[in-house]
Amino acid sequence: MNISISISGIDRTDDIDFDTISKTDAINEEKDTLSFCVDKTDGHGFVPEVNQEVVMQIDGQTEFGGAITQVKKSLVDGRRVVFEVECCDYTQYLNRKLVLKSYANKTANYIITDIVSEYAPDFTVNNVDCDIQIKTMLFNRMTVSECLEKLSEATGYYWYVDYDKDIHFFAQEDNAAPFSITDDNGNALKNTLEITDSIDQIRNSVTIRGSEERGVERTETYIGVEDQMIFPLANKFAEEPTVEVDGVAVDVGVDYLTGEEEADCFWSYEQKSLRFKSSMASKKVEITGIPMFPILVKIPEWNSINEYGEYEFFKEDKSITSRSEAYQYAMAQLAAYKDGVIEGEFETDVAGLRSGQIINVNSELMGVDEDFLIQKVSAKYVAKDKAVWSVKLATMRTMGIIQLLQRLIRYRTIKEFDPENLLTLAQFADGLGITDAIDFDYAVSSAPYLYGTARYGFATYS
Repeated sequence: MNISISISGIDRTDDIDFDTISKTDAINEEKDTLSFCVDKTDGHGFVPEVNQEVVMQIDGQTEFGGAITQVKKSLVDGRRVVFEVECCDYTQYLNRKLVLKSYANKTANYIITDIVSEYAPDFTVNNVDCDIQIKTMLFNRMTVSECLEKLSEATGYYWYVDYDKDIHFFAQEDNAAPFSITDDNGNALKNTLEITDSIDQIRNSVTIRGSEERGVERTETYIGVEDQMIFPLANKFAEEPTVEVDGVAVDVGVDYLTGEEEADCFWSYEQKSLRFKSSMASKKVEITGIPMFPILVKIPEWNSINEYGEYEFFKEDKSITSRSEAYQYAMAQLAAYKDGVIEGEFETDVAGLRSGQIINVNSELMGVDEDFLIQKVSAKYVAKDKAVWSVKLATMRTMGIIQLLQRLIRYRTIKEFDPENLLTLAQFADGLGITDAIDFDYAVSSAPYLYGTARYGFATYS
């Protein structure tokens, strides 16, 4: 293993104290960080400066790329200075400009490519892979990384910037780690693999509430009583119903929208009612339409309940528009959490792991065969040829929920409502200039030998 660090294109490996190098990469943090110390004395070392580019490589492969964001200087022993250097990866460069854009009927691929080309042209999008259609999406003075996060939340996809300034936007299951962990493959250092089972997040009785679902056409029949003009409806109809009075069709309008002279009765979606202009006493009123039913699904998992007791979970998601979707979502929750969650950690001296990757741990000795999501990777570089990575894991049982949501989203149209208008103001230079001049000839009659022309001018003001 050969570790090298360059700063502003100059190899500074020999000037850096390797036992001070620390790198952190966490899935729930916006940037990867790198820190190290430079020890400068007469004739040795250098002065690091903020905004200098830093690239660290292991065996020729880039392990970190970014820039210095902070330098702390300490004077030690008179002629010796220690520089404590903090670096952030290239993601920080995505936050220099604010995006003011709106999109309609474009894929996530198109949106990301367009934003990057205009606001971050130094970056590439070779690993952006999301063809989900977006009906409307607004970015009102957001950084590029905030735009990517917003798209990530809308689509259920993940993103990060690699150390070559290329943006990755992908479905989680496509991000596999370069190796797995077993009892004897040597990828985990001896005595470092730990796996913890927990029922802290157990869910074995899941209730999901969605929005509303269209039913099958049905007819409600009423007989009007004395002076009755308003009929409360048993169903909330999806659209304007048809109405018959004593077997004769009448004109139906929308209450508060249709003029009183334009219809015989008026339907209210919100009030769930039908209003006539005159009494319907003793008349037969038939109202036919498509009813809307609230989506509410509850599923228990009895094996888990019998073993652990009942742990209820409730989720409301108005984007769920059918009982089938609600059922799939509930089953995914049960599959992920009916037996609790598993967490783990290990140390390795093999390079290549990043947060967000999926790694398999198969240990016969522990009785574990599980896919895990890498939550955090912390590295310590103890010499030019040796590094140790500490890795934090979380169970990938929740992957079923993520994959389900990604599948459902593909069949929906993502539409966002933003109450704030996109407004761009342009400044113009403005000024006023005035020029005035008077020309006239004069002759001096008392002195015929003096003739001439005089011109008086006024300066220009602005």
